[in-house]
Amino acid sequence: MGLSNAHFAVYMENTETLACYAEHCTGFFTQKYLPDGRFHFTLIRTYPQSSESWQLISKQSGSSTIGNCDLWILDSNQNKIGSYFIADLQTGSKKVDSAGDMELTLSGWMWSPPNPAAESVWRSRYEGPPKDLGEWKDLSELLKEAWLEVARIQNSPQVNVETKQDASPHTQYMIDANSIGSSVDFFCALGESINGPGGYFGDNLDSLSDCLCGGFGASVPFTINVRHGKKLTDRLPPQFLSDLIEVMSHAKVTLNLEYK
Repeated sequence: MGLSNAHFAVYMENTETLACYAEHCTGFFTQKYLPDGRFHFTLIRTYPQSSESWQLISKQSGSSTIGNCDLWILDSNQNKIGSYFIADLQTGSKKVDSAGDMELTLSGWMWSPPNPAAESVWRSRYEGPPKDLGEWKDLSELLKEAWLEVARIQNSPQVNVETKQDASPHTQYMIDANSIGSSVDFFCALGESINGPGGYFGDNLDSLSDCLCGGFGASVPFTINVRHGKKLTDRLPPQFLSDLIEVMSHAKVTLNLEYK
């Protein structure tokens, strides 16, 4: 055991330094809320860093607010692959067992809590991003939603600092409706059609509109060719499909349901 096994880190925004690394984190993906809306989470096998941030955490306890932080998700090489913003961080308890391993309990609150299944998807990314198209197809609906959350975060500017080069306008993309049974399936398929395995291009109609503005891999106008398009019209809710076509048409994107 050691820092090489860490898959979490706490980054304090007010000092812009890492406070600590940790091997495990409990209570974050399955949040239980206190009466004031806060939640507790515990970092297990915590490795403090010699930083101003750790000094803040070490000296404060109880109801004192330390500041805002980002909880980083790390791959097996301790590279950041994900990040969640936590507001008004407070220190709870620190415990050190007989083996010298530290448990650190913190609390905070979030505007949008994580999908409870996201931890499982993050674990699948520890050794690298997905290699094959369609790895999401056999997942449960909850895990597919978590897949989209992870894809969104991994492709966000807070995590992926490389400038994404959009494809040229008038690019043709392909989706197979055989694998689509819901709107969640559609966004999983759309993301990887445009950006490859694990790719992201929206997880609802609002975020799709944002992606269509550029910077997410595609440049309008473009065309999405749908194999077995009738299955898409049969399986997706009529209102969703109507709204989808409207959003795409407004952005000069063609959804070709007649592709052969």
